Amino acid sequence: MNGQEVKSVGFKDMDPLQIEAFTRVVAHALNLADAYSADAFEEVFQDVDELVQLFGAHGLTVEVNPKFEF
Repeated sequence: MNGQEVKSVGFKDMDPLQIEAFTRVVAHALNLADAYSADAFEEVFQDVDELVQLFGAHGLTVEVNPKFEF
């Protein structure tokens, strides 16, 4: 970036409330994409996985929780 040093904030620098808000937004984005289509979910997953890694984490893991309707 034009030879300038880039400083960034990672999860280790954030307040726990900031981390919670960040993870809630990620979860909502994934849930909305999943409700739309599998292709949308995959695209959003890749984007948020990269975003999470940019903040210093290892990436995302997705767990499937089936909804049972009676």
